[in-house]
Amino acid sequence: MDQSYYNYYYQQGAPPGGSQPPQQHMAPPPNQQIPPPPPPPGATAGAQQPSPSTSGSTPSGPMMANMQQEYNGYYYKQQAPPPAPQAMVPGSFPPPPPQPVPQQQQAHPAPAPAPQQAHPAPPVSPPPDKKRSFNQAAPPSSSRMAATYPRKRALTACDTCRLKKVKCDNVRPRCGSCVKNGITNCHYRTDDLQKDYSSYDPASLTILTKLDTLIKEVGQLKGTVAPTVPQSSFHFDRCFWDMSCASVLRWPALNQAIGVPQAYAESQINGLINAYQRPRPVPKIGFELKLKCMRSLESIISDKFSTMINSFFINCHTKLPILDAAQVMESIHIYTMLHQYDNSVSFGMLLDCYDVENDDEDHSVDIPVPELYLDTLKANGLTDEPWRRRGFTTMCKSIPLLMIMCAIGVLSTPVSLDNLDQFESSLAEAESLAPGALSEGDFEKYPPEIPRSRLKLSMFLSEYAKMVCMCYPFPKTLRYVEYLLLHGVYSLYTMMPLKAYSHVTDACHNIMFYLQTKKVKFDAINDPSIYDIPAITKERVDRLFWSCLKLECELRVELSPFMPLSGITQITPPSSFLVIPPPVEERRQQFSPASLQLAAKYDDEFSWYYFLTEIAVRKVDNRLFDELYSFEQNNLEHLWDHPSFYGDEFWVQFIKYSDQYNGIINSLSPSIRQFVLYELDVDAIYKRVKAKHTAKHSNQDTAEVVDTLEDFLVDDDILLRAQSEQVIYIKTRVVTSKLFLIRPIVHFILNDRIPIQEIYQAAMSAVRSAHPAPEDNSPESTITNGTSDMWLHDTDMSNPVKTPHFYQKRHPDEDFSDVAEYDPEDNQSAHGLHLRDVVAARTKILKVFFQNIISLPKMHIPKLMAHRHMSQWFMLRNQFILTICLTLLYRKFEELARDSEDEEASLRLFEQIVSRESVVMSLEHHLIVFGYWLEECPDCQVYIDYAQRLLEILE
Repeated sequence: MDQSYYNYYYQQGAPPGGSQPPQQHMAPPPNQQIPPPPPPPGATAGAQQPSPSTSGSTPSGPMMANMQQEYNGYYYKQQAPPPAPQAMVPGSFPPPPPQPVPQQQQAHPAPAPAPQQAHPAPPVSPPPDKKRSFNQAAPPSSSRMAATYPRKRALTACDTCRLKKVKCDNVRPRCGSCVKNGITNCHYRTDDLQKDYSSYDPASLTILTKLDTLIKEVGQLKGTVAPTVPQSSFHFDRCFWDMSCASVLRWPALNQAIGVPQAYAESQINGLINAYQRPRPVPKIGFELKLKCMRSLESIISDKFSTMINSFFINCHTKLPILDAAQVMESIHIYTMLHQYDNSVSFGMLLDCYDVENDDEDHSVDIPVPELYLDTLKANGLTDEPWRRRGFTTMCKSIPLLMIMCAIGVLSTPVSLDNLDQFESSLAEAESLAPGALSEGDFEKYPPEIPRSRLKLSMFLSEYAKMVCMCYPFPKTLRYVEYLLLHGVYSLYTMMPLKAYSHVTDACHNIMFYLQTKKVKFDAINDPSIYDIPAITKERVDRLFWSCLKLECELRVELSPFMPLSGITQITPPSSFLVIPPPVEERRQQFSPASLQLAAKYDDEFSWYYFLTEIAVRKVDNRLFDELYSFEQNNLEHLWDHPSFYGDEFWVQFIKYSDQYNGIINSLSPSIRQFVLYELDVDAIYKRVKAKHTAKHSNQDTAEVVDTLEDFLVDDDILLRAQSEQVIYIKTRVVTSKLFLIRPIVHFILNDRIPIQEIYQAAMSAVRSAHPAPEDNSPESTITNGTSDMWLHDTDMSNPVKTPHFYQKRHPDEDFSDVAEYDPEDNQSAHGLHLRDVVAARTKILKVFFQNIISLPKMHIPKLMAHRHMSQWFMLRNQFILTICLTLLYRKFEELARDSEDEEASLRLFEQIVSRESVVMSLEHHLIVFGYWLEECPDCQVYIDYAQRLLEILE
């Protein structure tokens, strides 16, 4: 293990990067022979072929010994060492023949001589009306010029035109081609060389030095020289990406595979955009009925207030803890006391007590309270204290916030994995009261205008909150930011991404305005100390800022470049990273004991560690997307098709982000890490879901289809014991980030950017190294009681790569220290990362890629796709993209097998990577899921059309 690789990790922190989960593959069947790919041009059929080098290896004994004990008595079982790498065993694969690497894909191509070197241009320009030949001799010149001054080079195109290989007119500061295409970063690399005076004589150097001094002084007089700005460690994300499923639909390989023109893809993309704003199939309700219903809502809210708020905290707040649980519980406690003292108290009465002019969120002044509240305190034997007065005013100002919390609480449900069996569609599930917090019996005493539907009731509560907010506005406040964010979350629950994005960007604008009002330092731009935020609200500001950034960037993954940026990624954050707030018990001087006791049940460390993991992954994702999925690079410069990218640059970036993601995985405790990376028998689940779906629609008994343990991976008991709901979403986050990291490699293979020889070697190495996990990998073994060992509590989540490398020790293929080296002194290359051997690094990464192609579908929980949660819209799209990638890879592997010397044996090799049967079952399952969400999510129609076409080409 290279020491410099880990020294950089622990001193500087690894650069952002991507993680790869463990693999649980079946060993190759005995006596299986895989043929070589087609021989290179000119090779004879009977030529002897060399044996390939085995780049993969299984964990060695000493390496596994280091993993025997991690934390809390958790042990890994010892694994026997594998056979020697070079030994050929029965069933090993014959080597593919050596194949010449195309010149554009060679790791180190020999540089061609520059035109100026072959035919030097004369230093004196010819007359305008004559055209001098390159072979024409230069006119005589003085010995001083010939001996000292460098030759005048021909005009060089800008970097963008050189990359696109188009003619450049050399206009400064932006050439005509860049102006025409809207490219703003027009740069000439020759400009950076103009200050190289090494070949000039002393007299010329003196003149040039004086000229530089004069130019600098003139610039200072005109005020054009910017002041020196201190270097910042904070990275401003651009977030202008092109990585949505729309970008995948434009792939020529996809359109050629299903036999449609490029115009068809553009029409489908336009259909997706129109589906975002298509009205949902919810019956319209007249204005009078809405008002009547809203007047009746107070009765059900007062009776079921705690039930709806409890549902919100359990199902939503644990995934996005943007609220101060103690403050919310204090507001509920005060409202309950007032209603018990005087049952005529209404929200309208309380809203009238809210003084907009004296709104002070920093609690620097005390606001008067009405006599009703003082009488209530006396009746309950409580004293009138300043913190109780602040609690009352906070409750009055929080009424719109409480209404949207109730709306989410009514609609949200705990994790349910049998919705496909119970309901015909997602809309039917949303209408039903059975999965939610309220029951049919709760509505018996309420007037008929209150709908007996979770979806409609939540819509009324949401509209009620909007109406109250219009009558009693509180813009540009932290409470308004919370209100907007929760409205965005509610829109995600109802599968309306455009509305969600509108609310989230409004929240971003408000938190940006708040931070600007607190700015006190103007000589630094990237230092969190530029803000003067009161200590009592600092933690609240931090969580709101990072929640805004997280939600907007998640939506931009699918909505960029169609929607504008809010700009939140371009301002200095109030903190470099979130920290876990102190226990609520330490805030006894601010809230009542009853409120603190209730808040402690919801605002626990487990939820916060989950949220910190989400933020850490989000920060890494943003940098990855900026580098690999930039709209300008992918659409104007076609970065993925440039030889320098797929030949060298991408492999550096892959290692960089892989190290960062693996560091986040290492920050998880052993039990949670194993649960997150656990692989299911998804093919068996697909078969049972299809069988039940077929039986239900043909009026057969679905009880005949027996579920297995895989179907009960996450049951109620496990959820209760392990808080697995958050872990499930971390599991899906890992799958999503892995897919983003390997998507360029899919593009390379589909477009023949990787030599066939390397593809065969990586595939054989991945299959050869497949081995079962040494420890018990059942669902029960991954779950422990309590939350004490869910995360490594001493982990620095702002730099998780400093954790011990548990994951890399168990999966040495993802330890790149033997092919990459970090140099903290190097400021030129990205994060100081250098590849010792590009070919060796690419070979190792390709092996990891094939291992991920095997494991990605198995890490997915199929039945979770029918559960309603705030990330469901993203999950549908990510699974759609994964299915497309697997189908196209299978088709490509078929093509490679047909061109090989032994088609049947080649197919057996690639079937162990991605099989036709698994791809077909995955497509059929996703057709069922997309049909389930179709009424509520119209863009599923596009997914259905493509899934059906992909199935047709596999038949």
